[in-house]
Amino acid sequence: MNIIKNKATKALLSVSMATTLFFTANVSGSIANAQVGDINYPIPTPNFKEYSHFDELAANNKNKSSSLKGKTIILTTNDVHGAIEGYPYLAGLKKTLKDKYQANVLVIDAGDFSNDKKKPIYTTPDNCNAIDLMNKVGYDVATLGNHEFYKAQYLKGNIERATFKVINANVTQENTFDFIKNHKITLNEDDPKNKITIGFFGVATPDVTTFDPKVSVAVGDKLLNISRDQVTELKNSGSDIVICLAHLGLEDAFEKDQCRSVDVYNALTKGNAEQNIAPVPLDLIVDGHSHSTITPPQKGEPEREKILSTGTEFENIGVIVIDNNDKAIEETFLLKTKNLPKNLRDSDVQKDVDKIISQTK
Repeated sequence: MNIIKNKATKALLSVSMATTLFFTANVSGSIANAQVGDINYPIPTPNFKEYSHFDELAANNKNKSSSLKGKTIILTTNDVHGAIEGYPYLAGLKKTLKDKYQANVLVIDAGDFSNDKKKPIYTTPDNCNAIDLMNKVGYDVATLGNHEFYKAQYLKGNIERATFKVINANVTQENTFDFIKNHKITLNEDDPKNKITIGFFGVATPDVTTFDPKVSVAVGDKLLNISRDQVTELKNSGSDIVICLAHLGLEDAFEKDQCRSVDVYNALTKGNAEQNIAPVPLDLIVDGHSHSTITPPQKGEPEREKILSTGTEFENIGVIVIDNNDKAIEETFLLKTKNLPKNLRDSDVQKDVDKIISQTK
């Protein structure tokens, strides 16, 4: 038996083991669906908070208002896949943050709000239930996942039905229509101190061709160039913060074509000195597709890619806290939907969900 006697070696080994445990604690838990492929990207334990954390944020608000004035809260979802029971919680959370805490609130989605396999099937592209519920919640922006291309003949009608912006920059659908590539939202236009513009662009996995072989999907250098151009365009047109809505995921199978979210983030924020490609200021990727549960690095954690993803089927709701005055993302975390107060649910959205469930079973 080999016994380590050197104290320095022991200390180094302890740090190494701790780091390994930190970065692998969530790997198996991040794959919530048997269809998801292998993921070797090291996912640390996500940053979870309780609903009461909003009280803490309000109490510590630097403007001493005991509210979230001067903050923009972005609520995120991805890979809902027909788990419509979560929408009343999301709608109620949005309303509470706006009315009680006086924050600006946006709601965004990183794709696969439709479904084709979960039984009973509440949301498919042809029944419009997902779009109608997202309209009722008051989503602001969403990108397309591969499941939105299931029954692709309905996609155009669904996009036209949405009261929110549906964006994508790397998919072309032949003989139909051009997708909106990006969208900007400006808040507090009449208040110079708190005015802020947030820019979004969307990209999707090549898996969209599984449902619609007529679509063309840019991957590799084309995807990276498109993404780089989107960040530059949004920044040059006045966006203080740029967020990529990516239905890409972290699966190993997509590393070769550089179409994992981690590949896009690193290529954009690090640039390439050999090819004379300068970095561009991408602030965050809100990701989907691989059903990963991941948050960006928190204070004191090792530097890594800034990616936020909530898992799947409304397990969690993502939260991005932005300080309007500093024009910066202040904090990101996840809320477990099952831990949210039952009385938080929006009654109108709950009625719509109950109706859909009763008609489907």
